[in-house]
Amino acid sequence: LYDSDNQPNGVLGVSKNITEQKRTEQALEERIKLTDLLINSIPHPAMIINKNRQIITANRIALELGAEQGGYCWRDFGHCVSVPDEKKKSINLDDVSTYEDVCCGFCKAKPALEQFENQNDPEVRIGDRIYDTHWNPLGHDDLFLHYTIDVTESVLAEIALKESEEKYRTVVETSAEG
Repeated sequence: LYDSDNQPNGVLGVSKNITEQKRTEQALEERIKLTDLLINSIPHPAMIINKNRQIITANRIALELGAEQGGYCWRDFGHCVSVPDEKKKSINLDDVSTYEDVCCGFCKAKPALEQFENQNDPEVRIGDRIYDTHWNPLGHDDLFLHYTIDVTESVLAEIALKESEEKYRTVVETSAEG
């Protein structure tokens, strides 16, 4: 402010109480830290994905396997390996508008979100590996937790055990006869 001689004689200030805004920012930061802590505590590749199959966040394991925040699970994490051939033909990786309804052939994201129920496929086969794959809706903004567990060794051990039991049964039956 200036006096009649145009000399400064005061200061005009405006203040605004931003306490609530700061509390909201701190709460958001805490939620982000908690989400990061929780998702990184999962010892398998895990991602939070939206209904368009876009990755919101991923744990370190999924990131190491190709997942990217803002990327697409089927493209960046899955490397298009499990996208059905007929769908692959309609995808232009440089044109996001061609991504609508693109997903892996085993994807259960849609029923998980529509029915609001956890979905699971315990034997997804990709290459020579077997995965127990989960889609768990989070109940907020059409998000779901998607994670996979490599169960190849367990499944192969079960198969070997059943084969061994069958061989044992055959030996026992044969020796009982003779």
